[in-house]
Amino acid sequence: MKFSIAERMNLLAITPERGSLVVMRLLREFSAAVGFSEEEIEEGGIQQDGDVYNWDLSCTLTKEIEVGPALRDALLKRIDSFGEAEQATDTMLILYDRFEEDRKADR
Repeated sequence: MKFSIAERMNLLAITPERGSLVVMRLLREFSAAVGFSEEEIEEGGIQQDGDVYNWDLSCTLTKEIEVGPALRDALLKRIDSFGEAEQATDTMLILYDRFEEDRKADR
């Protein structure tokens, strides 16, 4: 799946901190893949201001990141937990819909 800067930032923010050993190993690899290289930080104009990250909104940088079924289900579960707590955001909904679409395609 291809992810934009905004989607990658949100994925880093919602990645579960706990889970089964199998899922945690997948999440470790996923977090490394979702993270930004120095070149991407420069190209995207990514800057941190306290707890807030900003980037060049006109930048169309995307990255292909593999998301297998176990990882996808863990991320869907995590986004669901934000929804149940009434703390979901529009970007989370976009990610949720993409992962759900991917899950349906697997059937």
